[in-house]
Amino acid sequence: MSVVAYEIEQRPKHTPRFTADQTDWAAPDEISSSTADIFRDIHFGDLRSIRRFSQGWDTYAAPAPNDIAVENAARILRFLDAEVLIRARVLPSAEGGVGIAFVNQDRYADLECSNDGDILGVRYTGHQAPTLIQPNGSDISILAALREIKAHIFG
Repeated sequence: MSVVAYEIEQRPKHTPRFTADQTDWAAPDEISSSTADIFRDIHFGDLRSIRRFSQGWDTYAAPAPNDIAVENAARILRFLDAEVLIRARVLPSAEGGVGIAFVNQDRYADLECSNDGDILGVRYTGHQAPTLIQPNGSDISILAALREIKAHIFG
């Protein structure tokens, strides 16, 4: 078991107190570090669940997320600050991998960690054409992508 897989398995399990359609929970300056820890734990719990998916989890033969995708998603979650963390959703990708989506009213962004190790994303507002986000997988490029997402989400 990799270090990341062990970390994911050891995270406490929390039950989310919010529904997926709630996008304006708190102003960024009202978020405490304990709230951020709860959301981080929830997201790691989502990863725990996603890593147990099998081929065809969506009934349309979607590939199951593999360890590479889950580990990249875990890396991204560790980099998220409290403001962005509460806007994040961790979801399986129908193309194989793990997606992390960020929503604030009509602003949307995501980073998708594919089973082959690529990390790609998009951002857009309303019905605008999406802008591609292309980190190269390095920590520096992931942090740059997250800064771009944060600036977009809180526009």
